[in-house]
Amino acid sequence: LRRGGFTVLDSQFLTAHLAQFGAHEIPKEAYRNRLAAALEVAARWIPTMEPAVLAAEIRAMRGSGADVPA
Repeated sequence: LRRGGFTVLDSQFLTAHLAQFGAHEIPKEAYRNRLAAALEVAARWIPTMEPAVLAAEIRAMRGSGADVPA
């Protein structure tokens, strides 16, 4: 999703399963602001990604301090 330019992933409910991937609740006003900004971005769905590109993205997320499962 990040490679395609998406900036918001709304799951509706926070669960322990989603939390392990870094999901967290945000206040309604913050959500509305993020959603409004996200709707201004020209994101596109990438149906398949080359394995090397995907591996590089995962390495980059791990190096950025993001919570990425091993």
